[in-house]
Amino acid sequence: MTMIVVRAAQPYFEIPDRVPRHQDIASKSSRLSQAWAWIKRRRQIAADRRHLQAMPDELLRDIGLGRSEIESATEFGRAVPSRR
Repeated sequence: MTMIVVRAAQPYFEIPDRVPRHQDIASKSSRLSQAWAWIKRRRQIAADRRHLQAMPDELLRDIGLGRSEIESATEFGRAVPSRR
């Protein structure tokens, strides 16, 4: 008597034990929106730097900014003295 052994192939993907909860979907959505906000902010910072770098030194001086301060001013902002 000849015995034939048949093995089942592994599935291409694993079937999850449970369906994702609303919290899981919401947290993924929140992370995606945070990532998108970060990308938008980085693009705006780069555009602001290009704009300020294109300005002549006289205009930069008028707004109280030196050419060497452009990078930190666009990245972190500047403290504005209060007017009293």
